[in-house]
Amino acid sequence: MYAISSKQSKEDELCERLDSIVPHLFGDHSGCSGDWCTYSKQPETYRYKHLPKGEPLSNENLRKHLETVTENYKKRSSQLVDLGSTQSNENFNNIVASKAPKNRSYGGTSSLKARVSAAVLQKNEGYTWVNKVNKKALLSPGTISVRVGQRIDR
Repeated sequence: MYAISSKQSKEDELCERLDSIVPHLFGDHSGCSGDWCTYSKQPETYRYKHLPKGEPLSNENLRKHLETVTENYKKRSSQLVDLGSTQSNENFNNIVASKAPKNRSYGGTSSLKARVSAAVLQKNEGYTWVNKVNKKALLSPGTISVRVGQRIDR
């Protein structure tokens, strides 16, 4: 849904958009934004493109479950803000770009291989990959590194 796929830069903006999703699906458009919901343009003829018969949902048990799901996302809103992209490949490209920025030339160096490897580890293992590499090399992972990695991975 566009309400959460667009890049938000603030937690409260993301929470606001998350709060509007369930009511939108059940026919309440009071919290909808004109940039992703077209109900306000033609309320009489509005039809849901991806819901059965183009009508709003009505099952109250489903509504409660969906509200629980959105509450879980709201609790993690600080991690969901500015993810860059919801698509896995683009997300990985953003990680590689953070390790090997395009404004620097790493193409002909052995440094590029290490940087891309670091991006792969971060994508697959999370931010605690540095601690795991240090342990494998029989080095102390460092208490601050462990704490910071775990906090970012949450």
